[in-house]
Amino acid sequence: MNVMGIDPGLRTAYSYGSIKDRSPTFGMLDLPGFDDARRPRAFGNVCSAVQWVVRSNAIELVILEASILGMKKNSNPHKESSAHMLSGAIQAGASNGGAKTVELWPANSWRKEVFGEGFPNNPKRRALDYVKLAFGWDITDDNVAESGCLWHLGVSLAKRRILIDAAR
Repeated sequence: MNVMGIDPGLRTAYSYGSIKDRSPTFGMLDLPGFDDARRPRAFGNVCSAVQWVVRSNAIELVILEASILGMKKNSNPHKESSAHMLSGAIQAGASNGGAKTVELWPANSWRKEVFGEGFPNNPKRRALDYVKLAFGWDITDDNVAESGCLWHLGVSLAKRRILIDAAR
């Protein structure tokens, strides 16, 4: 089974690979911005790119960091609606590419699963340290690191589900 982890944002990072892999392959989609003139093209490009990666690599499970409205005091509604549209474009691309399951995980939930605590001090640094230890990645981009952590979560979930299905 092949799994993909995605950390959405202006620098949308993704990691993908088989549940048998020790380390995933990663990539980055740099978006031009979320102003009204750029949104349709940016979201269309993301949808197409995700669809291509999913289809080309026969990915069945996609784990996507969920954006949650209203989580920050004085948050920008335009930015939040853009985050939700981006998430929708990613979900559409994954589904259209053939992924059987697309799961959204809030940051605190996936961090609890991967790090053992949902609200670690300096979570971006924690993700960088985690992928260095787990995969040997010596990277500086926290978006890529978080996509690697999401991939690792997806691999863990897929293996658990395979064991549960086999026990039935």
